Amino acid sequence: MCISMAPKTPGSYAIQVNGSRQNRMVGKVTGVDFGTTGIKLAQIKATKDSFTVEKQAFLPIDPKIISEGRIDPERAVHIVSQLKTLIEQEKFTKEAIMGVNSVNDVFVGRAITANHSPKEYATAIANDIAVDRGLLVGAKSEGFLFNPIVYGEINDPDTGETKLDVLLCGVAENLVTDQANILKKAGMVVVGCDIAAFAALRSIRTAQRDPGHQDVIVDIGKDVLSVLIHESGVPYYLSLQGDKAGQKATYLISDALDDDDMPANDLVKANLSSVSEAKALSAASEYNVVAERAINNAIRNYLNERQTSVPIAGITLIGGGALIRGLQEHLEEAFGIPVRNAEFDPAIQGEPIRYKADEPLSTDYAVAVGLGMGARV
Repeated sequence: MCISMAPKTPGSYAIQVNGSRQNRMVGKVTGVDFGTTGIKLAQIKATKDSFTVEKQAFLPIDPKIISEGRIDPERAVHIVSQLKTLIEQEKFTKEAIMGVNSVNDVFVGRAITANHSPKEYATAIANDIAVDRGLLVGAKSEGFLFNPIVYGEINDPDTGETKLDVLLCGVAENLVTDQANILKKAGMVVVGCDIAAFAALRSIRTAQRDPGHQDVIVDIGKDVLSVLIHESGVPYYLSLQGDKAGQKATYLISDALDDDDMPANDLVKANLSSVSEAKALSAASEYNVVAERAINNAIRNYLNERQTSVPIAGITLIGGGALIRGLQEHLEEAFGIPVRNAEFDPAIQGEPIRYKADEPLSTDYAVAVGLGMGARV
């Protein structure tokens, strides 16, 4: 998915067929990932056959400034100044594609068109989907940018009609506008935006499976826990949950230690007393159950929605919450399938790196890199 930043009119849309990257931009673009603890940038060079990560940078910010992509307007000037300085110092290319990730402002749902003429995707979507905003449950009828991803045609054996299977995505326009304004004031030219989970899927290594086997990517950020179900890199379902995200783990661990400054992922490197460590690990174990239930609910909702029993073959973890001690082992035992921390797709050239080299997770920039890989205008 990639939403053009050109002015939108009611019913306007872009189409991505079969989840593939169509009409890929060739050249350089900077992926910009707005996170709660900072903004990550990754400059990607795209040729006809490859992607290269040329540079990356991280701008740390006060966690209270950005929440679920929403920027505190009173602090926006400060962010613009810092971001502009970073872009100029590191000489990032000014063309940018940004990521959005919000429980309240991103909506994803499945839809089947009533019917359509074979291969007339645009007509079918314009008549049967784009005009029916009610397909995105909970989304407002106005003020959203929409993008359908077409997976293929379905033939109705009873009527002989041909229908389309579509993943419909909506993003609040004011969320996109607010982030775009920050980048524009910092000197960048915004060419598009994408949902963060889809961008991460583009950049990480996906397991090679037999057809019909699906995998789950779980991104545990501070404000949002996302569960993306895909088959060989093609997204089929996305769940965004806020009350089970990394902040929940931080609260549990902070309460256990009576320490408001103990981030959950600090457990991988904190030098705690034996008593404090036991308390922290107990709180982390409590959160691991919370994360398990969130993932399980998303999988169950997907299977019920699709009325399928397609096997889930594996889980990949990204985000700061992936560092919580014992989470990987807990999920493997709970689901009975392999669980691993994400790695970048080996086909990506360059050296995607962390902004903190002393921690074991290698994909802090998965969203930023994926954004740059998926740029289309």
